[in-house]
Amino acid sequence: MIKAKPNRARRVRAFLAANRVREAFVRKHKPRFTRVLRTDLQLVLRTLRAGRASPQDIQKALRSNEGAWLAAQRDLFLEVWKHFGNAVWHSLSKLPRKAAEPAWVSLQSLAADEHLATQGAQRIRDITDTTRKAVSNMARRGFDEGLSGREIEDNIRGMGVFKESRIETIVRTETGVASNMGSQAAAKATGIPLKKEWITVADTRVRGGAKPKKSKRKSKKPPKRPGSNHKKMNGKKIPLAQQWAVPRGDGKGNDQMMYPMDSSAGARADAIINCRCVEGYIPDSSAPAPVAPKPTAKPRLPRKPAAGSKPKPATTATAGKGAGKRGAEVREEILRDLGVKQSDIDAVANRKAHQRAVRLAREKGDSAALAAAQAEMRKSSNAYSSAKTSTAQSRNVRETRAKLAVEGNKARVGYEAGTGPFDDKLKPVLRNKMKDARDFVRSITSSKLVVKPIQLQHHGLKAGGRAWARPDFLGQRDPFKHATVAITEREKIQVIVHEIGHTLEFWSPRTAKATKAFRARRTKLASGKVAKKKPLGKSYGKDEVFLEDDFHSDYVGKVYDGNSTEVLSMGVERLYADPVGFMLDDPDYFDFMIDLLRGHL
Repeated sequence: MIKAKPNRARRVRAFLAANRVREAFVRKHKPRFTRVLRTDLQLVLRTLRAGRASPQDIQKALRSNEGAWLAAQRDLFLEVWKHFGNAVWHSLSKLPRKAAEPAWVSLQSLAADEHLATQGAQRIRDITDTTRKAVSNMARRGFDEGLSGREIEDNIRGMGVFKESRIETIVRTETGVASNMGSQAAAKATGIPLKKEWITVADTRVRGGAKPKKSKRKSKKPPKRPGSNHKKMNGKKIPLAQQWAVPRGDGKGNDQMMYPMDSSAGARADAIINCRCVEGYIPDSSAPAPVAPKPTAKPRLPRKPAAGSKPKPATTATAGKGAGKRGAEVREEILRDLGVKQSDIDAVANRKAHQRAVRLAREKGDSAALAAAQAEMRKSSNAYSSAKTSTAQSRNVRETRAKLAVEGNKARVGYEAGTGPFDDKLKPVLRNKMKDARDFVRSITSSKLVVKPIQLQHHGLKAGGRAWARPDFLGQRDPFKHATVAITEREKIQVIVHEIGHTLEFWSPRTAKATKAFRARRTKLASGKVAKKKPLGKSYGKDEVFLEDDFHSDYVGKVYDGNSTEVLSMGVERLYADPVGFMLDDPDYFDFMIDLLRGHL
């Protein structure tokens, strides 16, 4: 008996341990995916019985069930993502497992949501398109052969797209993607310099491991070759931030992946579907040693005041722990300088009070109080309209933005050009927009909120894409906190400001706590209970919900799985787009934003 090499034995043990957990998740979620696929079959048969057999009709029927696919995918993805991520986080960071929610979950939750909205949704669309093409071809063939409706239905029921083997392939693929992505997300979040290792079991089922059998009979069809050679990847190690270059089975190029089964860089489907590979993490001994900080000078003792001299009064900038004036002081000063009448301020405040009264009456189910509150709101509508008209004439957005600037040290937010599918002529325009948005956020944010400097990079999205932001983890010795902002060619500056606002929340630990507390206070019902979550609407996904309040937009109350919110990002966006309207319509929200950005909270 020949003993296996230690490295190979370790890789096999790691693979088998991960595969056992994956199979448990497959068994758990397979029944739900089976029900969703059966619903697809029933929708297809119902459409054919109604005499609608065109590909467009079949596609419309299948698209009506995509919400169920996405919901099943999301539940499976997040459960597997967190499970494997927690295992990696605790093994690398050596933290106790009793923690309710490790820090990596809140930091990487937006990246998971962005993956589900893009690559995850694309996988579901591919599943639906495959079903549509197969059913359309079968129905057309049946009509051409003169089969009856019952015979066509029987043929469709026996198709491979509706068999149990396809469900297993779908669930295994989704489980593998979620487990590998969650593992790497947690590994990056530790900040430890690591290398990643590609692990397979090295059996005959591994891509590239089995050679096509030689047949004595000559066939016109060429033998099938493995779509991607994963056998050659077994045991390879590269830095954590580097992409894998997986050789293709035909020898023509490589598939780029950040982790096994990653399709973000355009890897082909035959390199991803039913892949069993996993990723391991080991310390990177080649990483440079951390630079020791320079010793700071000894603090000087304050001088004693001279005899007979009066002590200087503490200014607003030095009296509190934040920088500059508080939000209420800034708001009153700006409105006074702009010449806004007190009657207009009172008219807007009354309107907000009537709106709250209407909401309270609806919560209690008091029809009499609701009618009275609505009547009062109608009476104040004329005064409110005239106040909005008069204040609109006195608004000077650029001048007001300058008055919002922080006194003293500002947050250090850098920017470097990123990558994206943009034309060279458009890149300077995008860079200027990014710099303008960065300069505004930096001007209103104190260094007391963001202690460590943030380095931004933009990533290009195709036309019609939805902007997003995410943190990038490059190791704890990096002097910067990195983040990527994804934008389209025609993105408005206020949207870029919104996404940069998310980066402040990523890298300021107390910010997320403050924004969640503010949202909880504003959305709490009169009875003291938490408001029910409501869907955002047709323009958003079915799983995107919010907590209702009289915010200027329902999106402010959006709820994420982790600690992220939209309070800071939407507030910063409105400070840029309409600061005067912000302080008039919602002074409480405005004061909170100024106090938060200046480090008073």
